[in-house]
Amino acid sequence: MTGPPPPNPRIALGLLAVIVVLQGIFAGSTLFTDPSAAESTVRLIAQVAFVAYAAIIVAFVVGVWRQARWAWAVGLAAAGYGLALAGLQVLGGDPLDRHLLGMAIDAALLYYLTKASTRALFDA
Repeated sequence: MTGPPPPNPRIALGLLAVIVVLQGIFAGSTLFTDPSAAESTVRLIAQVAFVAYAAIIVAFVVGVWRQARWAWAVGLAAAGYGLALAGLQVLGGDPLDRHLLGMAIDAALLYYLTKASTRALFDA
């Protein structure tokens, strides 16, 4: 007797990518709607860095959708960049609790992408 077929890892990866996009939308909305954002040069730099982060996430999602080999590297870059960006924002004075969810999502993406079974999906 065989059990049910294992879940498709691409579906799990796609769902994780959607979660990352939703997290990015939330983070972007708080960053761009803050009335004090225009007062700080550091805040302006953070906004530009966030736009770059959003572009990397979009590239990752498109790559996963198209099952492209390069999407794995872009996903690693997106997760690492997101963690670094959140860390810099916390060091810049943002409260840590505003970034915990995003950091957890980026860490989960990083973990999932470094699993051998996930890496194999992109080598196929």
